[in-house]
Amino acid sequence: MAEDPTPPTPGAVTPPSGAPAPAPAAPEAAKDPRPLVRLIVRNDFKPQDKLFPQLVEGRLVADLADMETFRTAAHDAPNADYVLNCAIKDVTYNASTIYTTSKDADASGQPQPSDQVLLSMDLTFTLEDRDGKLIHDGKLSSSASREIEISNEHTANLLKEEMIDRAAQRLERIVRKKIKKRSS
Repeated sequence: MAEDPTPPTPGAVTPPSGAPAPAPAAPEAAKDPRPLVRLIVRNDFKPQDKLFPQLVEGRLVADLADMETFRTAAHDAPNADYVLNCAIKDVTYNASTIYTTSKDADASGQPQPSDQVLLSMDLTFTLEDRDGKLIHDGKLSSSASREIEISNEHTANLLKEEMIDRAAQRLERIVRKKIKKRSS
């Protein structure tokens, strides 16, 4: 096997023989013109629960990460243009049996029971600029319901995803409008 005749550049890291060379550093991408929103979620309903707010924050960041008019990052993002503080005020899980009748010709006409679960979350939020000036504060309720599937735990996980996704949709509209109004 022949050796590379070019001498190594001082300070450069040479890969071990047989390893692919590292990709050259990409030229710095043009700065994204969309404002960056730092998202912070805390649980005022159950302050000792550290996992649920992390779940909500992670899911909201994933849903709102790359919006058309703004970008969203987690609570530790530096140099944010705005800060969106969300406080979970209440979480309600309600399971009940609902009786419904079917309009099918084959149906017996008797109400049929189905086990339904409702999960809802109330939160308050504030949107502030980088100087801490309040732009908007509000309240938001989000909920999801469905029939119990494989297990209560499985159904609850599906409901959490759906409920947080709905909250993300509503927050996106509010934040988009407030940022647009502020920049115009």
